[in-house]
Amino acid sequence: MQNFTNNRLLKRQLKKAHIADIADIDENSFKKLLAQIEQTYEDAKNDRYILERSIDISSQEMSQLNKNLEKRVQEEVEKNREKDQQLFQQTRLAQMGEMISMIAHQWRQPLSTIGVAAMGINLKLQSQKYDLSIEEDRVAFTTFLEGKLSKIEDYVQHMSSTIDDFRNFFSPNKLSEEITIDTLLEKSISFLEGALSGGNINVHTNLQSKSTLHTYPNELIQVFLNIFKNSIDNFKIQNIKAPRLEISSTEEEGFILIDICD
Repeated sequence: MQNFTNNRLLKRQLKKAHIADIADIDENSFKKLLAQIEQTYEDAKNDRYILERSIDISSQEMSQLNKNLEKRVQEEVEKNREKDQQLFQQTRLAQMGEMISMIAHQWRQPLSTIGVAAMGINLKLQSQKYDLSIEEDRVAFTTFLEGKLSKIEDYVQHMSSTIDDFRNFFSPNKLSEEITIDTLLEKSISFLEGALSGGNINVHTNLQSKSTLHTYPNELIQVFLNIFKNSIDNFKIQNIKAPRLEISSTEEEGFILIDICD
């Protein structure tokens, strides 16, 4: 009996039933003790049920929370994708603006030359310098006209080639190819030929790299263009009187060295 009375849970129930000593328990006290134990069991059972329901509800809430979180993450991913697409479109528009600007620079001189040639032909006709009834004058006028038309044709061909170069540069083609650095530098300079000429910028090149490398040409050309345009802008900002751009390429111990100095 002593072992039972030392049990902590039993002692707690005896205390709730107001029983000082289990040896003095009578029938009524025993019934009261059983009722107390039964109530404690029911309370524990109810507490367990409430706990299980709480866990179940929490699990449902967590599941719903996860679904809501996944939905929000998906929505944010879609928003970011739309922003990336908009940024890509803005970048393409900016590149197109640069392309139009560079084409305008490239075409300014050829168009001016074509205009001068056409004006020269018109002046010759108005001045009636050549008497077309005379064989010698007809031959001289034909030679003069052929020379002017040939020059116009050359510049038109140059302008057409410029369009092709820019279209290829801004095309979405991202294929890599074998090409020399010198070729990429020369093409980059040609793209800015109009801007360089318009700014009276003297370009000195010393390109000595003949080895090919496997790369993405348009990406490297874009890098060179950015460097060259920074130099052109700096010449304008600093108001340089005799701007000069020096570009060189060499090879040393298997490496290609590029030096750009303004």
